[in-house]
Amino acid sequence: MGHSVDSNITNRYIDAFPLAQQMEFNSRLLRLNDDADILEELKGLTPEQLKALIALVKNS
Repeated sequence: MGHSVDSNITNRYIDAFPLAQQMEFNSRLLRLNDDADILEELKGLTPEQLKALIALVKNS
């Protein structure tokens, strides 16, 4: 789909989240022992936010 060669596409997904929220999610994802907290946070995301987060994780 060209995502790996065009950072502008990836940035569109990332830009859906405020920087503070991006940093919070990144921090939570890196703390693998806090699975319950991460799952609770994921439940509160909209479908669009989930899609953007999944795309971000796939491209990192």
